[in-house]
Amino acid sequence: MQSEQIIAVIDELAEQFGIAIDWASDNVISYIQEIASKYIAWKIISSYIWLGIGVICIIAAVVFLLMGNRQRKKRNNYSQLCRQAKENADKKDIDALKDKRYDADQFMFGFYFIAALLGIAGFLIIIPTIFTLVKYYMAPEIQFFEYIRSITLRW
Repeated sequence: MQSEQIIAVIDELAEQFGIAIDWASDNVISYIQEIASKYIAWKIISSYIWLGIGVICIIAAVVFLLMGNRQRKKRNNYSQLCRQAKENADKKDIDALKDKRYDADQFMFGFYFIAALLGIAGFLIIIPTIFTLVKYYMAPEIQFFEYIRSITLRW
């Protein structure tokens, strides 16, 4: 019963990779090794793609942090100009500078918030992906057989 399930799982996996298995042949092990190597290569390549996506998120977070810092500098500049306008008692300039400072505050908060989200997402993508890569480089066959076992347990 269980061997039939394993054969069905391996047939399904072989079909996904475009390999036809002749179960009557004496050389079934080479077919299984080919499927295992393609599965492991697929997992490693997809992990590198996810690692790239995580790195892109981290880089985007740094860019948004820099943009937020630029807005913070603008805000500080507007605050300083607002203080100078108070000394000169120019009410119109004070109101215009307060509006610009408020806009800079909003942009600064938005950039920092997006940077935080992207940074967290990047790390949440990168950390498990690194563990996956280590697993598949250290014991690739074990990972393949655990995958087959998990599929047979679902049936």
